[in-house]
Amino acid sequence: MLTLVTATVTGVAQAQVNQSPESNTASAVGLAYSSTLESYQPYSAQQVQPWRESNDNVGRIGGWRTYAKEMSQPDSAASPKVEAGTPAGHHEGKQ
Repeated sequence: MLTLVTATVTGVAQAQVNQSPESNTASAVGLAYSSTLESYQPYSAQQVQPWRESNDNVGRIGGWRTYAKEMSQPDSAASPKVEAGTPAGHHEGKQ
């Protein structure tokens, strides 16, 4: 097994060495570079509300208990029920 792997790696390495420089430049002509940072937008801080106004807003909503109630209620629309015995819903035929 090790001999087969060594022979394969050696063959690939030799194939890369035997390529002529002209073939490398010919294939690189059609390539174009595009930086992923071209569309980068730096962080811009949002304006912070005064803490009294924020606290009053939370009080109008119902306080921390409202947030806790939202988290304790299951979201039935977002998580469909999966029947037991059908892992991932595939392999319907016999295996």
